Amino acid sequence: MNLLVIGSTGTLGRQLVQHSLRQGYNVRCLLRDPPKQGKFLLDWGAEIAYGDLSLPETLPPVLTAVDIVIDVATARATDDYSVEKIDWLGKIALIEAAKIANIQKFIFFLD
Repeated sequence: MNLLVIGSTGTLGRQLVQHSLRQGYNVRCLLRDPPKQGKFLLDWGAEIAYGDLSLPETLPPVLTAVDIVIDVATARATDDYSVEKIDWLGKIALIEAAKIANIQKFIFFLD
């Protein structure tokens, strides 16, 4: 089973990635800056993929061969992105891309 975890570098996301890997899932993590953010996820055995909720065109390629999307991403006060751009418009773009990719399970967490 192939999972895509969005928000995988946050507190909850890290726990989900670790747990899912221990359970034997193939885990792909969507990251805005893979070289900067992703080393520890690679070390754990996760796959890293570039994507950005503020750039809808980056989402479809990341959804290839994914069975389940787990979204725990949220804008942070320290981000250059607004809450509206990530937590509203980005989520809409993600849901639309997931529908087109025929993702059967979509798990969404509110922070």
